[in-house]
Amino acid sequence: MFGMGPRYSRLLLETIERIYAAQNIQEFTSTLLTAIPQLIPAVTTTYNEMDPVRRRSIDLMVPLPPQWAEELHPLWLQHMREMPVLTNAMKHRDGRARAISDFLSQRQLRNLGLYSEVFRRLKAEDALCAALEVHGSVVIGVGVSRDRRGFSHRERLALDLLRPHIAQARRNVRALTEMRERMDAMDATLAAMGCGVMDLDEAGRSHFVSPQTRALLGRHFGGKSRFVRGQVPEELRSWTRQARSRNPDTGLLPPRAPLVLDSEHGRLIIHLHGNSNGSRLLLREEPPSVSAKSLRSLGLTQRECEVLAWIAEGKTNAETAIILGISQHTVKRHVEDILPKLGVETRTAAASVAVRATVGGFASPSPHSPSGK
Repeated sequence: MFGMGPRYSRLLLETIERIYAAQNIQEFTSTLLTAIPQLIPAVTTTYNEMDPVRRRSIDLMVPLPPQWAEELHPLWLQHMREMPVLTNAMKHRDGRARAISDFLSQRQLRNLGLYSEVFRRLKAEDALCAALEVHGSVVIGVGVSRDRRGFSHRERLALDLLRPHIAQARRNVRALTEMRERMDAMDATLAAMGCGVMDLDEAGRSHFVSPQTRALLGRHFGGKSRFVRGQVPEELRSWTRQARSRNPDTGLLPPRAPLVLDSEHGRLIIHLHGNSNGSRLLLREEPPSVSAKSLRSLGLTQRECEVLAWIAEGKTNAETAIILGISQHTVKRHVEDILPKLGVETRTAAASVAVRATVGGFASPSPHSPSGK
């Protein structure tokens, strides 16, 4: 680049790449504040979101003086409007790299309260700043300060070349953050509905897996659901591949029937959306529906099967009594008979046995349980 030399130009390009690689605002500002001093030596490097009219300012600084938060920041808010680069950016919407020494002599600077209260204690005799965005009285910018006056043409050029990239990288990070927040909100909504989402590429590898999806696949696939290098369970990948394969004779895709998997945890229903270039899976879990008929293999009487079925659905003794039209005392007596027959001690354990019997289609009764009538 003109006036920079190959080594400095390469460092500038590397800095731009690092800034664009940031994934969130914290990483963006951290990268920015550590990268700029490598191009422009400085006592301090700052990222600011300033509003002199309302006396508000968010200031990130490297290195951060220990007295900044309690002592210097309130003074900076008080004297912020004396900063000539800031007022120039507000007045003329001028974001170019400008130095305090472009506007004030050393004597003029030292006569300001800004210098005596803030800059002097920061050992700052000059500062080179650039505005990224100007919205009304709000100016977002970056700057470097040093303990002597003056900045070279190369340093000014470097900051001017960096400025549009820094501004764009900041917009990118904000957009990425907003997108993630919307996706988190969507995932929370789906999770509340018992649903999960997974994105797959053309090779069947996962690039986005919602937390609810991980939980669902963990319950229904166990250890096979680990997402190592984007891999998904083979059964799921095979079904996806078949669903996306066109008929060799007609060139048409097969009907998109969902994949349905039954386990002791219930029924997992997986719908496929998209095409061969990329797909999205929507997963939904239905709890197992326990019927009295499916529990006869447990060695219980007909009435005990009915009581156990409602226990498995989460009903209390009082609710079960109303549903079956019997007394609560009778329900309690049936429960007391059911537990030892199943070889369990709690209602929860009995419900688990009922679910397994429903999903598996059969279950062997406890060795101590009677055959039932």
